Amino acid sequence: MFTIFLLIAAYIVYRAVRQILRVYECPSNEVLTAFWRGKLRPGSEPHRHLITHLGNCEKCQDRLQLLRHGLPLEDHLIDKDQD
Repeated sequence: MFTIFLLIAAYIVYRAVRQILRVYECPSNEVLTAFWRGKLRPGSEPHRHLITHLGNCEKCQDRLQLLRHGLPLEDHLIDKDQD
């Protein structure tokens, strides 16, 4: 009986940690672009995940700003002083 309780507790902890770590996982450019274009259904799991992630990740906030200004996400990687 105690072993079953430990297995259930371990599973619950595993799921909680996995969900917490997922919040800090940066989304792909495709997901971020879909969000910006309104293609992620509000209230869906990907939409909720992205909203939560954007509240914690300045890097992704900057990526979203690039999209808002009409710049491709990859342009921030180019050193414009080399031209």
